Amino acid sequence: MLVFIRTSPFRQQDKQYSRSTVVPLRRPTDDSRAISQAELLGLASICQPGYRYAKAGVMLGILLCSAKFGARAIRIWKRKR
Repeated sequence: MLVFIRTSPFRQQDKQYSRSTVVPLRRPTDDSRAISQAELLGLASICQPGYRYAKAGVMLGILLCSAKFGARAIRIWKRKR
């Protein structure tokens, strides 16, 4: 997953900051707690005090329907490791 944060480009009087990080999940999951934990770890690694943040977000990739592709996704994930 990609986690990003930035200040407002329209507030030139403020210090500007923009960062993103990729947080890999240890295994395929549909557990929202594991996803949230990874999001917070990513955010903690890029967030710096002293900025007026205007936007933050998370982008997930390789989303599959677990009922249809769950076992297949796990096999693919194991092959890549």
